[in-house]
Amino acid sequence: MADVQRLVRIYGCMLDYYFFPAGFRLPVSLFNGFVNDHHSEPWAVEKKVKFLTSEKKMYNEEWFVAGTADAVVEIDGKKYIADWKTGKGVYYEAFIQTAAYRGMLEAMGEKDFHGSLVLHIPQKGLLTEHYRFDYETDLRAFEHALGLYRIINSI
Repeated sequence: MADVQRLVRIYGCMLDYYFFPAGFRLPVSLFNGFVNDHHSEPWAVEKKVKFLTSEKKMYNEEWFVAGTADAVVEIDGKKYIADWKTGKGVYYEAFIQTAAYRGMLEAMGEKDFHGSLVLHIPQKGLLTEHYRFDYETDLRAFEHALGLYRIINSI
């Protein structure tokens, strides 16, 4: 397990160092391939979004889980875990997912998150932003879902 964690850290550091140095304002026209195809560039420019990292690798030893968040962004001086959804809508599960990401990042030493941000980028129509700030409830939901998943899959 230690080797996997080390590789995750190394890979994340390589991505951050080479592609997204701390504080670098990523040209939004390049971000994750979503910008031009899904019309999110005007949103990012209007909100003055500062992309702190993209495809952020993370893990939590206690939960024995790992994941990759779409981005960590700063808007108006506040840090958010950001996730992009391209399906028919935004469902509560997206906020459970972002809470899990935050829990993993906090276990790795990152702090000072203000909330979760889910951007809905539909195939047709306009981008919508969805914020949530009840981290404790969403994290509890994740931990219960993880426990239920493990019980069901151990049978």
